[in-house]
Order: sequence, then C-alpha cells, then structure tokens
Amino acid sequence: MWSFGMIVILLVRIVTTLTTALLIIGWVVVAFRSDLLNHWLWPAAVSGILLAGSTFLYNVIRG
Repeated sequence: MWSFGMIVILLVRIVTTLTTALLIIGWVVVAFRSDLLNHWLWPAAVSGILLAGSTFLYNVIRG
C-alpha cells in the first residue's frame, strides 16, 4: 500500500510539473496580449498549488 501511494504521488508530481510549466507559459503569453487577470491564471495557480502539495507529501513519505 505504501509503494502504491508513492507511485501515485510521483505521477501527480510529474503531471503537475509539466502542466504548471505549460500553463504559466500560456498565462504569460496571454498576459502580454491582454491583461494579467486572464483565463490562464487560475488553472496555473491550481496546478502550482497541486505541485506544492504533492512535493510536500513526497517529502513527508520519504522521511
């Protein structure tokens, strides 16, 4: 059970790392074209929060 949880957390970290990077790049590009509070902001923020949470859980499990 412990190893399954670790695999899930690692998969979440990989996916959120990629999506956070892409969403922030998209947010910056759209911010230059319109404004900072565009429709890319909140998905990027949520992805960043998930990345921080999964990193915290990974560090807790690793010890």
